Amino acid sequence: MLTIINTQFISIDEILYYGMFIAISLIINLSIKEIFIESKIWNKWALNCLNICNITLFIVFLIIIIFKILIIV
Repeated sequence: MLTIINTQFISIDEILYYGMFIAISLIINLSIKEIFIESKIWNKWALNCLNICNITLFIVFLIIIIFKILIIV
């Protein structure tokens, strides 16, 4: 069995850039969810898709916030 390990370092500037991207994506997805709730095309499938996306973005957003706090302290 061959195992390949790829070690890649991410700079602090990239983390800040991705944090901004994640925050904007989270706001857009939550806005889309609010718009779809009031529309006729809203169904359980749409709810599940948006929830999966929002939960993932929220977790990454929290990790980036914790990382920024650790940098300050």
